[in-house]
Amino acid sequence: MYFDYAGYVRECLNIPLEELISLILGTLGAIIFLIYMKHTLRTFPGIRFLILIVVLSTIDETCLVIGELSHGGIYLLREKESDAVEMQGEITEITGLNYYSLPIIECDYYENMKYGDPTGYEFTINGIQCTAPVKGSLKSGDYVSVTYLPRSGYILYIDKVEQ
Repeated sequence: MYFDYAGYVRECLNIPLEELISLILGTLGAIIFLIYMKHTLRTFPGIRFLILIVVLSTIDETCLVIGELSHGGIYLLREKESDAVEMQGEITEITGLNYYSLPIIECDYYENMKYGDPTGYEFTINGIQCTAPVKGSLKSGDYVSVTYLPRSGYILYIDKVEQ
């Protein structure tokens, strides 16, 4: 299975950074607006409840963005596709991820459900943890050849091989 480097950069780095910048600018804009309108808004019924909802939704979205960036996306700032490393080894563990760890990355394998849930998987191969959007028919104990980015851990290519 091949996975596109540009897809990882777009979904795991660019979009979360854009969302984080939008959150910061939106929060600053809301604070400036509230300071500017503080006398008028005090008479508005339910303003504290409205502010609480805005703050809680901002915190939730910030956690989502930081989760995506901290699960390898931030390393893509200094990691190129040419930095990829190849190895062969046995899969010792496959762990399913969630949307907070790896966003849904467009690839050719989502249309066919035999490749697994598109929320991502973390493979442990020779003690090294690597991440891919889908797992295909791979399972623990399979011997595989894998090309991955060493800092972020994103898999660019993985397939079974004979020992």
